[in-house]
Amino acid sequence: SWQRFVVEMPSRQGEPVRPGDAVLLRAHTGNCITVQGADVHARWDHAGAWQRFIVEKAPAQDGRQTTTPSYWPAPSALQSGDAVYLRAHTGRQLAIEGDEVHAKGFDLGDWEVWVVEKDEAGPVLSGDSVTLRAYTWNRLTVDGQRVHAAWNHRGKWQHLVVEKAGEPGQPIHSGDRIMFLAHTGRRITVQGPRVHAELDDAGDWQQFVVQLKPRRFV
Repeated sequence: SWQRFVVEMPSRQGEPVRPGDAVLLRAHTGNCITVQGADVHARWDHAGAWQRFIVEKAPAQDGRQTTTPSYWPAPSALQSGDAVYLRAHTGRQLAIEGDEVHAKGFDLGDWEVWVVEKDEAGPVLSGDSVTLRAYTWNRLTVDGQRVHAAWNHRGKWQHLVVEKAGEPGQPIHSGDRIMFLAHTGRRITVQGPRVHAELDDAGDWQQFVVQLKPRRFV
């Protein structure tokens, strides 16, 4: 029993767990696995951010995404207007602080929430042009090679082509790895904590794991 954990999703009890979902791992003691800095323990029965784990699909060895097992119900496609988190290859979240866009921390708060917007309603597909709106109502902007969120404009500088491995037109799901191609022909890149659009590469530095923001966790 010491090695067994109960997987919990308090906001969706009794439903299947899918990639991108936030879960708790409750031990036989009744406490939850907690990550406190670099320390992992099970001292508390809290159900907060330190106890959340995000379920992910592991990429295949050739770099392509794995296929979702047939026994998992198909997740709903991301929709225009959905709020998401975007986790960089560093494990840190794309965030706004003032006008600055960075990837410094692991928090899942207001600074890390981005609303994905299309010019029309409906699912978000690979190849679609989208904007990313922060909680300030300003949008992520590619200004030359600089990335910021100083303006609430919705023009060419704010539109990004969302890309997912494979053929264009595939739905984007929570848990997918995606990239954003700017109007300059370069992609949003995370280099350490810095976010920029200096490169047209399509590697790890340009990939984000998209996680749908739970409407209610506890």
